Amino acid sequence: MIILLGLQNCTNLPVASPAANAPQAPPAPQPPRQTVTDAASTALIQLGQNALASQRLTTPLENSAYTYFTEALQITPDHPLATEGLAQIVDQYLTWALEAIASGRYQEANRFLERAAFVQPKSADVAAAAEQLKLKRQQNVVTEILPTWVLEHGKSTNPTPLPDQAVTQYFATLAARIDQVKANIIIYSRSDAEGRWLYQNVNRKTTQRLRANLKIDTPSRIELHFLPNQHTLDR
Repeated sequence: MIILLGLQNCTNLPVASPAANAPQAPPAPQPPRQTVTDAASTALIQLGQNALASQRLTTPLENSAYTYFTEALQITPDHPLATEGLAQIVDQYLTWALEAIASGRYQEANRFLERAAFVQPKSADVAAAAEQLKLKRQQNVVTEILPTWVLEHGKSTNPTPLPDQAVTQYFATLAARIDQVKANIIIYSRSDAEGRWLYQNVNRKTTQRLRANLKIDTPSRIELHFLPNQHTLDR
């Protein structure tokens, strides 16, 4: 005998959906850590190069080339572009410092060297430039204003003018003073041609080849730069 049970009292059994039985998709792959760090370094180096081009070398510090390159090295030590960027900062400061030294702007030169040393404290080039600045600050400077009659002689229309006795004696006396203190000189002249003429006349009277810088300026003059421990300069 078959007994049929009423369905009204039966509890509904859960039926699994097809989606529940489907295999779960694997999680999306994460980019390798190396890729993330490379991207961060590249972004910082680009910012550093932009700051370098804008001459934001170390100031303002928060968006300076120095800060960006240093942060890139913290992420990727020895990154060649970051290392090169710091070297470029130092080179630029050295260029400005040497230009300032040559022009006698010693405080400005010292400021540039301090910033270069901030970037690379152990740089041999910075140390050498600092020593050069120290020697320059110790130098004496004597300025010789060139007489008008000497300059007028140099303007002769004769292509190979022969210096008269007075001009010859003038350059001989000046050359002797330069030799006496082993001076380097800076020639300030009204034109490049005048500067070369002055150099040639002084150089031919000195006992050693003369070291000189030529600059355009007035009045025409010659500066003697020499160390104070040399012989006293006769006036």
